[in-house]
Amino acid sequence: MVSSGYINGRTGNGAYSAVAVFKPNATTSAKILFSMGPANSNCSGEGIHPIGINSSGRFGGGACGGLGTWGVSGGVVPTTTKYYCMATVFDGSTETVYIDGVFDKSAAMSTNTPVSSANRYNIGWVRDDGANYTLDAEIGVILYYNRVLTTDEVTQIYNAYKGTYNI
Repeated sequence: MVSSGYINGRTGNGAYSAVAVFKPNATTSAKILFSMGPANSNCSGEGIHPIGINSSGRFGGGACGGLGTWGVSGGVVPTTTKYYCMATVFDGSTETVYIDGVFDKSAAMSTNTPVSSANRYNIGWVRDDGANYTLDAEIGVILYYNRVLTTDEVTQIYNAYKGTYNI
């Protein structure tokens, strides 16, 4: 599912936060639940994929090109038996991932999302070269913020959804 526009989307190396409550139906590595920016295959840090299962089979975010937590091997290993609340916060230099309201990992990241009419928000991600990196999951909620969420805000969001989704 791709948006028809990119209202208030981050560009350049701007800050953002993304939160999703979801249950993976598969835990295959290198799969994305939510992404934003241009759907191209440049992999130069233009496209952002803050919610997914990274190339190490852990929860992770990052940018195309293996930036941020995309290649970090530590952290929570997802299962297909429960819902998770994953939050990714990027302050312009560091990407931080929280799982169920708790810090999971962080990594330095530099991105450069262009100002472009081709930018979109995507549930999943299908690049313009046909490569399919879409995560098979049951989605409860996806939230996007064009700013940094505080740790307290991440915890508040988790607490707001944990009862509904039995997290």
